[in-house]
Amino acid sequence: MVLNMKEVKAAYAFTDNEENVDLLLAASHMLLKHSREKIFIKDKDLIYRAASTKFAVMAGWKDASDLIGKTDFEIFADQELALRYREDDQKLIRRQTDLVDYVEPITEKDGQPRYASTSKFILRDRNGSFMGLVGVSRDITMDYYLKRNRTRELEYLFSLPRDVYFAAYLDIDDWRLVNESHQQVHGHDFAYHHSIDALVSRAHERIAEPESAARSFYDQFTQQHLQALYADGTRESVMEYQRCTSDGTLLWVRDEIRFLKDAISGHLCMMLVVRDIQQRKTDEAERIRLADRDEVTGLLDRKATMQLIRDRLELSSPDEKHALIMIDADYFKDVNDTYGHQAGDQALASFAQAISSNFRATDLVGRIGGDEFFVLMTNVRDRKAVETKTEQLLSDLRAVHYESVHLSASIGVSFFPCDSATLEGMYQLSDKAMYAVKDAGKNGVLFASDLAEKAE
Repeated sequence: MVLNMKEVKAAYAFTDNEENVDLLLAASHMLLKHSREKIFIKDKDLIYRAASTKFAVMAGWKDASDLIGKTDFEIFADQELALRYREDDQKLIRRQTDLVDYVEPITEKDGQPRYASTSKFILRDRNGSFMGLVGVSRDITMDYYLKRNRTRELEYLFSLPRDVYFAAYLDIDDWRLVNESHQQVHGHDFAYHHSIDALVSRAHERIAEPESAARSFYDQFTQQHLQALYADGTRESVMEYQRCTSDGTLLWVRDEIRFLKDAISGHLCMMLVVRDIQQRKTDEAERIRLADRDEVTGLLDRKATMQLIRDRLELSSPDEKHALIMIDADYFKDVNDTYGHQAGDQALASFAQAISSNFRATDLVGRIGGDEFFVLMTNVRDRKAVETKTEQLLSDLRAVHYESVHLSASIGVSFFPCDSATLEGMYQLSDKAMYAVKDAGKNGVLFASDLAEKAE
């Protein structure tokens, strides 16, 4: 038997004829008892007033009568699930528009996740006032299992790899948190979220570094922005940052974002996976700590700088953005010629200190020879963030001097991976941009992409 929602809703407004009312009630009773669909009816206070037998069994009850007079919180043992249902209902009421064929989690069976395609319709009295809602769900778990083998993102709906704290499946078009799976990783876990807005708010407040690419991403986390990203061709994005736990612990995590069209609803959806990378970052920091240092400046020497940058790029995905900044000290030769090499070493040490103080512990800063320095600025938000950083760096380097000789800097910048996906390619581009600054009069910054545009 198929439920025609338009007819059921219209029935609330039809004649007062007692015979017709009895007919409707009898039909509704038989429909709810024998329908293969999971059907429920709630009043304006979101209290269950009727349900199909299939719905009651899905919820873990023997008979539909057991649900009458109860709320989601009284019916479902999983209170997180109950809260999600409640928020979906409240969203329906606020919008005063039906929700049709959206995906949501239902109670697990034998420990396995299950999913339903649900439609909820507003019920109105004869005056047009809201009086409740009716919902119809069908189990689509098997459809998802079948499509899981062809869509790698969907694997997180059913199981989490050992290093993943949680995975959230978001319906962007309907702005709903479809599902969220959690587990502990090395004794740490993250709180559940009941909506996309709650997830974004928590993610934003837990980011330890204000200038990170992750902070910028969550600042712009709106339905319109995400839809625009997808329309522009973005399918994946990756961010690494330190996240602060509720007890104040800082953990390195990797957020992996993947856009996809949902196999059932056809909506634009997103899988957000938060992965533990604490050990990798700890090992990386230890390698940096033990790496060979330049005797004059205390920075990484050329060999260590090149190797560590190469390692970092090899671990990066094409969605991560890094900036390779090459810095040459202007007028350093004047210090050596006027005051001697010992004075030159002191000037270089001050110059190096001014550089390193401008960058984060996660950035790689080294001396590559003579008066030239390298910085790999990792996980940058965008070009604007690098422009701001290099302008501040220029200002600080202009303050470095030895006696009457004031230094400045010529700086060239290239980006991974848009300018080049290799260290050698970035080195060549940054070096070329840096020397173009020196040829133009020194004391400036030039991006490799701008130099290429000028050449055209």
